[in-house]
Amino acid sequence: MKKHFDVLILDSRYKHSLSVIRCLGKYGLKILDGSKEFSPSKFSLFSKKSFKYKNNSFEKDLIEQLRNNYVDLVIPIDYASNIKCSKIKNKIKKYSNIITSDYNLLKVASDKGKMAKLLKNMKVPLPKSYNIKNIKNIKNIKLTGKVVIKSIKEELGKKVEYVFSFHEMEKKLIERLDLYGSQIVQEYIKGFGCGFFALCDKGKILQSFQHKRIRQYPESGGVSSVAESFYNKRMEKYAKEIIKELKWTGVCMVEFIYNKEADEFYFIEFNPKFWGSLDLSISCGIEFPYLLYKFSKGENIIKKNYEIGKRFQWMLPEDIIRIKTSTHKWKSTKEWASDLFDKKTKTDLGYIFKDPFSTLIKIGGTFYRLLKNET
Repeated sequence: MKKHFDVLILDSRYKHSLSVIRCLGKYGLKILDGSKEFSPSKFSLFSKKSFKYKNNSFEKDLIEQLRNNYVDLVIPIDYASNIKCSKIKNKIKKYSNIITSDYNLLKVASDKGKMAKLLKNMKVPLPKSYNIKNIKNIKNIKLTGKVVIKSIKEELGKKVEYVFSFHEMEKKLIERLDLYGSQIVQEYIKGFGCGFFALCDKGKILQSFQHKRIRQYPESGGVSSVAESFYNKRMEKYAKEIIKELKWTGVCMVEFIYNKEADEFYFIEFNPKFWGSLDLSISCGIEFPYLLYKFSKGENIIKKNYEIGKRFQWMLPEDIIRIKTSTHKWKSTKEWASDLFDKKTKTDLGYIFKDPFSTLIKIGGTFYRLLKNET
């Protein structure tokens, strides 16, 4: 006999997948979650059933779940699943619903080279960048000092690496070109990372939220370990122009870096999916997963304001592991403790009473990484 689930979550192994499950489960929605790897979400009180799928049989495994169950909405979390689901959107809609932009648009939005071309005629500041398709292109790079290297396409290779000399850059590019294909070399913008998050309908923003990154893991550049709610009108203007140009539908993150000396926000990338720091917006009352569910049901979305200056600390494991890998361990420990004991700062450890089993597994995973000298 078929069971009914309100939402099927893909890629449930991520921390923000668990955020989505907890947010929706709070409203009594029945969640079916899937992952290709071990997932703490499987042990969440808000997950009613879990399943596993494989990379090479993703479509078959997903459609099988939709045939065998009644599912109202499918939510992919990571980039690969969003791309795959957008490609088979019509097949999914025979059995369920999914809110996503078209496949060709997702491919443009997640390609750093194509986004740079798209934004060239817009008044959105960009770091100086070079698209490197082969070794011959390296000689055209006119950047000095610290530079950033990324794969042009989201799914290919290490996301970001930093180099400090032309020789180091050349060596790294030759290696990455061979392994991952085309690369983008970008001037390093000193400053702090900011994100503009939104739920959109054909380029119209239904709800938005902004944050600034306080700390990250690793320190050289990575995911947020502490972030703070934030608002800037100019950054909002830039993000709105990009979303309108793309005619975007669904959730997205527009990432910027703010440089104090230039007093400017520089566009870094467009993320066509849910973001890792989702807990912060939820803790501020902007519950994007539930808003997405309501939108899928045709319900009206009423824009809400949020409090500026609220923080979220991801201890399990980012802000704890950050201390171990920090070049200034005592300073990092004081920062960690300051946020931990600040009543204005929420932490993922706070889910221990609301969702104990998945939280305990994340605690265990954090200690494992500390003891095994893994980062």
